[in-house]
Amino acid sequence: MLFDYFYGVEAEQYNFIRLPKLLMTQKEYCDISLESKLLYGLLLDRMSSSGKNKWVDEEERVYVIFPLTEIQKMMGVSKKKAMADLSELEEHGLIVRKHRGYRLPDVIYLMNLVA
Repeated sequence: MLFDYFYGVEAEQYNFIRLPKLLMTQKEYCDISLESKLLYGLLLDRMSSSGKNKWVDEEERVYVIFPLTEIQKMMGVSKKKAMADLSELEEHGLIVRKHRGYRLPDVIYLMNLVA
């Protein structure tokens, strides 16, 4: 497949996944896998929609619902790997998961890295 160059304003045509630069530059995050960092970026992207949809809890904290099957599909990984990436983010304090019960996806809170 041959690709063409970008011309003029075409450089602005894509949506992007935001990945906080600190995840790449701060010492405390250097041992987090790239896949987990990418997942954090995907969760951040989802969170912007959550805010617009007023997905907030009783304490006004914005949360994300991102089913494991969707994480697997978006990242092209197995269920085991998706679960490991979520666990890695949780172990580093970057997310908090709230289990909702049988067959319901977890509620995921992203922690603000600059607060």
